[in-house]
Amino acid sequence: MDMSGTKGWIDEAIGYKAKRNPDWSESIAVGSKTFVESVEEHLGSKATGRSIIDRGINGSVLREETDPYNPHFEAEKGCLSPKKGCFWNISHVKSDN
Repeated sequence: MDMSGTKGWIDEAIGYKAKRNPDWSESIAVGSKTFVESVEEHLGSKATGRSIIDRGINGSVLREETDPYNPHFEAEKGCLSPKKGCFWNISHVKSDN
C-alpha cells in the first residue's frame, strides 16, 4: 500500500501553524452583510463608533477603528527641556581627609 501521499498530507498538517486573523479576533461581528447589519442594529447606540467593512467574498465585519498607540503619548514621553533640568557640579578631585 502506497502511503507517500498520506504521509505528505500528515506531515504538512503537523507543520501547519494557525495564524491569527484580525477580522475574527478584533471584530464584534463577522459574517454575511445581512448578519453584520442585524448585529449593528441590535446593538443600537452601543454600535456608535463602529463601522461595517465589506471583505468581498469573505463577508463583512463590524469593528471599531483603532488608532495607533504612540501618537497619543508622544508629547508626554518626549525629552525634557533644558529649563526643567539641573546640572550637578561634580568634582572628580580626591580629597586626602
